Amino acid sequence: MRDEYDFTNAVRNPYAQKLREQAMVSLEPDVYQAMQQKATADNQSLQQEINQALRHYLQNQGTKLEDLIRKVIREELHPEQTLGRA
Repeated sequence: MRDEYDFTNAVRNPYAQKLREQAMVSLEPDVYQAMQQKATADNQSLQQEINQALRHYLQNQGTKLEDLIRKVIREELHPEQTLGRA
């Protein structure tokens, strides 16, 4: 580093902690490989892919199995009506 840089009065970014939380997570090899392949296919980082998968799980956690089965049956019986739905 150059001598003319003076960081003696520097202050850490007070908002940096609010952006992300770090967590050490161990993944099983098959899960890691699958997530890595999906991340590569989606042109995302592994971290982005895992965050997206976890977010999706948490948002759909309240979905009951009955509702999911109804949705699948509805889509199978009337696929033309479900094309516009998300």
